[in-house]
Amino acid sequence: MNKTFYIIGCGPTGLVTGYELLKKGQKVVFFDSNNMIGGMCRSWKEEDYILDTGPHIYHTPEKELAEYWREEFGDLLIEGEFWSKNVKDGDIKNLIDYPLSWESISKFDEGVKSKILKELEKCQNSANSEAKTFSEYVNNLVGPTLTEMFFTKYPRKFGGKVLRNSLQTGHLSELRLEKK
Repeated sequence: MNKTFYIIGCGPTGLVTGYELLKKGQKVVFFDSNNMIGGMCRSWKEEDYILDTGPHIYHTPEKELAEYWREEFGDLLIEGEFWSKNVKDGDIKNLIDYPLSWESISKFDEGVKSKILKELEKCQNSANSEAKTFSEYVNNLVGPTLTEMFFTKYPRKFGGKVLRNSLQTGHLSELRLEKK
C-alpha cells in the first residue's frame, strides 16, 4: 500500500529521504521555508568570490555512506582531498580553512589562540558519550570558543537557528583539526 510522506525541509537529508521513498514507489510531498531546495547548501557570487553556505564538501569515515554516495551520485561525486574556506566575522578577506586546520588557528589573535589551545587540551579528556544535545557534543569535542565561532555563530548567521535540543552527531564523527 502506497502512502504519502510529507517531508519538511529540502536540505540534503530531506532530499535523500524523499529520493529513497520515491524509489520504493511512495508518494512524497516536500515543504521548505525557502524558495529553493538545498537547505543551507547553496551558493551565490559576491564580487569575484563564490560563497557557499552549508556543506559542499562532504566527508565521512563511514564506508557504507561513502559507497551510497558513489552508487547514487556516480559522476556527480568528485572524490579527493579538498579544502575550502569560511568567511570569518563577515570579512570576505578574512578566510579560515575548512576543515579547520592548525595553520588557521595559529593565525588567530594570540589571546583567542591561547584560549582555544587550553580548551582543546581539556577536551581530549572529555567523554562525549554523556552528551545529551548537539551543543554539548560539539562543546565536549572542540571547547566553547570554537563551538561559538563555528557551530553557534556561523549557522545562526545563515539559518537563524542553532541545533540545541537533539543530539545529531552523525556528520560530526569525522570532526577534527587537520594539518594542511
